[in-house]
Parts: sequence; structure tokens; C-alpha cells
Amino acid sequence: MIEKNKQCAFCKALLFDEDDVVHCPVCGAPHHRECYLSSGHCALEHLHGTANEYNPHPENDIGEIPLDREGHVCKKCGKISSSDTIFCPYCGTLFAQKTEDEKNNFSDVQATIDAESPIKAAIQLNALGGIDKDAKIDGIKAGVIASFVRMNTPRYIPLFARLSEHKKKRNWNWAAFLFPAAWNAYRKNYIYSAVFATLTICSFFLISSLTTATNAYLGQLPVDTTLTFEHLSEAFATVGYMHWILFAVGILLDGLSRVLCGLYGDSWYKTACFEKLKEIDELDDPDEAKEKFIRKGGVNQFLGLLLLYPSGLMLYQAATLLFQVFTWLMAL
Repeated sequence: MIEKNKQCAFCKALLFDEDDVVHCPVCGAPHHRECYLSSGHCALEHLHGTANEYNPHPENDIGEIPLDREGHVCKKCGKISSSDTIFCPYCGTLFAQKTEDEKNNFSDVQATIDAESPIKAAIQLNALGGIDKDAKIDGIKAGVIASFVRMNTPRYIPLFARLSEHKKKRNWNWAAFLFPAAWNAYRKNYIYSAVFATLTICSFFLISSLTTATNAYLGQLPVDTTLTFEHLSEAFATVGYMHWILFAVGILLDGLSRVLCGLYGDSWYKTACFEKLKEIDELDDPDEAKEKFIRKGGVNQFLGLLLLYPSGLMLYQAATLLFQVFTWLMAL
């Protein structure tokens, strides 16, 4: 059933006739069933719609396919396949393309899973948090949204459905609270990321005023002096009120910005996702739509990791100073 030397697109291991293999319904790339279910989508999803898309028949150009496909039984393996697949997900046999009425700019990359297996069907549902892939959220199929979100879909798909159903805008997100700039950058909310990065930097410099003032006092001590809590208390006692005001403003600004992002970050992300999807769906060029779908969807891991540093540094600086100030006040 599997051509010689074909590899699993996910783990790159050679595939053999006795292996349990499924094929991507969009490009036909073969996967171990376990590999496909573990990732929740085609390993070559990022190539869909591009010149480098997987070609299961490189020896000949498929060309135009008659637009007469409906839901059917595969002629090669006899399995029932969905009407929205191009390749049989069980043996890789090429089907005809969708009719013009069925075409749109979104690619549903969820595999067709054997309906007779409730366990495997449950695995597919779990990838969308129990939401059916054909269920619509604000007019867009959940499967399409999941393909666009890509990461942590079991949380975000039911969350989007809940926010939409109840017309809510608030939902607590710890990652957005702890690392507002990094989380927004990771989710490609770049405007929000820039705003929160600016607020974090401003807060850092405001609270650093107190650190600078105390260090100026401690720096006057003899070089061989062993610093004690008494020295720190004396340093705090000599700090001018303006440094305390700046410190308080910095703590308040940072705290409020984190709480704001923690409460509304998910709503901002949902709004951004749906705006991008609707913008893509309105494009007339399918190739441009697919390119934007891939480029604008998913996450930005590099920028997210890069912006973890300022958020983490701010947390460390604020926590250290607050602990020292609290301990000093308790000792008065």
C-alpha cells in the first residue's frame, strides 16, 4: 500500500506495508497514525498552498482534476472518506477536487478519523477542546480557527466559543498576566506587545529610581564594609520622597498593565484572529490567501522568548525591592 522508501512526514521514519498509516487530506503526505494524532495536524502544514507543497506523485503532474467530487468510498481501499478531502486519508489515493461552490480560502487540515473508533474520534475532538470542527464561531468553522491558532487549540477553541456565545470580553490568562509583552508577541499581537513592552520598560526605570538612590548611599560606605540589614534600613531612611513616589508609580503602572492584559488578553487575541481570518477570506487570489493564512497564523516563538527577558527582569526587580521595603517597614 505504501510506496517504497516513503517516510513519515512527522518522524521521518521509513513506512512499511504493515504500518498503520494515514495521509493528510490536503496534500496527501503520509504519517504514522500515532504521529498524526500526536501533532493534531499535517507535519507539512506550513507548506500547504506553496510551491514546496508535498507532491505524492512527483513523477507526473496531476494537473486539472474534474470538479465532480462528492462524499464517496475510496476505490482503492474501500474506506469512506469525507467530501472535503483531496487525498484518501487511509491509503493516499488522489480524489477529484472540490466543486467551485465548496472552495474557499481556508484549508481544514484535520485528518478524517475512522468514525467506528470512538477513542480516535475523541482524540480529534480533544484537539479542539471538544468542539466539532464544523461548528461555527462567529461565522467561521472551528476547524479553520484551530488551523490558524495552531498552538494550544484545546484551550482557545472552546474559549473563543464561550466568549462569543456569552458576549464576554474578560477571561483570566496567567501567561498574559506574568509576561504581557512576551505573550502578545508570541500570539502575534504585535501592537499590544509593543505597548506592553513600553509600559514594562517605563515601570522598570521608575522603580529603579529607588534602587539608584539606595545604592548611592551604600556606595559611600568603606569598601571593606560588610553590608547588613541595618545598612539597608539606613539607606531607605535617607531616600527622598520623590524616589518613593516614582517607585510607587512604577509598581502601580506595572501592576495595572499586567492585570489589564491578564483580564482582556484572550479577548484581544480572539478579535485579532477573527479580523485576520475575515480579511483573508475576502481575498480573490487563493494563493495569496493561503500564503497569508500561513504567515499570519500560528505563533512567533522567537520574539516571544526574546521579550521574556524584560518582563522577567521587571518581576525580579519589583519583587526584590518590595520584599526589602516590606521587611524594613515591619522592622520599624
